Amino acid sequence: MAQSTAGLAARYFFGDLIGGIVLFPVWWYTRGLMIAARGAMGAFASANRAIGFTVWLKNLFVPMYGETELSGKLVSFVVRLGVLAFRGVGVLAWGTTGIVMFFVHLLALPLSIIGILYNGLGWFIS
Repeated sequence: MAQSTAGLAARYFFGDLIGGIVLFPVWWYTRGLMIAARGAMGAFASANRAIGFTVWLKNLFVPMYGETELSGKLVSFVVRLGVLAFRGVGVLAWGTTGIVMFFVHLLALPLSIIGILYNGLGWFIS
């Protein structure tokens, strides 16, 4: 069965075009959602690596500069606790941004479809 090249090209083009449009929402809420979830969870790990929160947490009770006196140990503990608090806020903010972006991903497709329909129907109604 010989078919023309133009017929085959049109069939594949429109098949891929229509198939892509129809299957896009399915992909968005299956594989795309898994990619977004991994990115959101990776935001905490990335923040931890970039800010070094666990390193500071592990060294919280280690005196700075090898100090052996009680006053030096207390000062080291208080300073590291303060730095740890600020770094914890940074990790929390960075991770929360990742979670917020995950929920933006969840809502982006339906809101864009609603916006297209709302604005598109406005052309025909008015």
